[in-house]
Amino acid sequence: MTPHLTPHVGFSPGILARFQRRLDVERLLGNGSHLFAYWAVSLTVLLLCALRAYRGHWVGDFFEHAAVVRELARHPWHPQHPLLVVQSTHAFFSPYHLALGLVCRWLGCSPFSALAVVGIVNLTLVFLFLHRLITRLSVGGHLAAPYALIFILVFWGSEAWSWSGFLHWVALPYVARYPSTFAAALTLLSLSLLLDHLAQPRLWRLVVLGLLTSLTLLVHPTTAVVLLASLPVVLVTVRGPDWIRRAVPVVLTVALATALAIAWPHFSLLSLVATRSPDFDKETRPTLVAPPPWRCGGARKASPNVDWHLTDP
Repeated sequence: MTPHLTPHVGFSPGILARFQRRLDVERLLGNGSHLFAYWAVSLTVLLLCALRAYRGHWVGDFFEHAAVVRELARHPWHPQHPLLVVQSTHAFFSPYHLALGLVCRWLGCSPFSALAVVGIVNLTLVFLFLHRLITRLSVGGHLAAPYALIFILVFWGSEAWSWSGFLHWVALPYVARYPSTFAAALTLLSLSLLLDHLAQPRLWRLVVLGLLTSLTLLVHPTTAVVLLASLPVVLVTVRGPDWIRRAVPVVLTVALATALAIAWPHFSLLSLVATRSPDFDKETRPTLVAPPPWRCGGARKASPNVDWHLTDP
């Protein structure tokens, strides 16, 4: 059984005592009710997304993703630009789309069908790995899991961004099949695997963590920023007597994973990260960098001391 790691958080003795009494009750009653609640919510979201996929309501970037999968199904090793008749690569030529293209090539299915099905797979992975991460953060993680999932789905306010990378209930039926959702699942798995490694160091965990990090960088670099920022937070928060000895291999593993991602042949990760699109900035910066306060929904009400109105540096 994997031991649980509890970060050092400054709760008052009274809160800890009440939480401990709650844990004692849960041990008597069992944690089946919380597990049932977690998967009841998860299955409801999966059903909603499956219904959306069955109806074939495709919008936004879906058709560009489908074109990429179609091109990789036809020419998996030497693809051409999926939209234009030019000798150029494409930023979506990632392992995620390549795997979907190979599935279409082998099974003879359409890119539309492959993307529809993989959306359900992505969401299932997100729910599995979210539960895995939360239950490793604390011995009472199974108590928090259903509440965490509900907050992730609805704690966004009335005008949340319906873009990839935002896992609320309005956006998920549209973005579940996008690489950002798969990368979110990889991020959750990577963080939980790091917690396992810090508790019981194993070489295979470092290898898998490195592969997951490299894959996340290629599948969705924006989500990879969240992963790369979260890894040192976990390392600093979860400490032990031999913390440095366990942290150094993790840092080296992430560095090697980054080098492996840079070597991906279908597009240049460095160029993708370094290139700045004026058109993209013009469209997204007013919405993301300086969002109206009400877009933060309940999060702003719950954290009144946090200034959510970001400004352009």
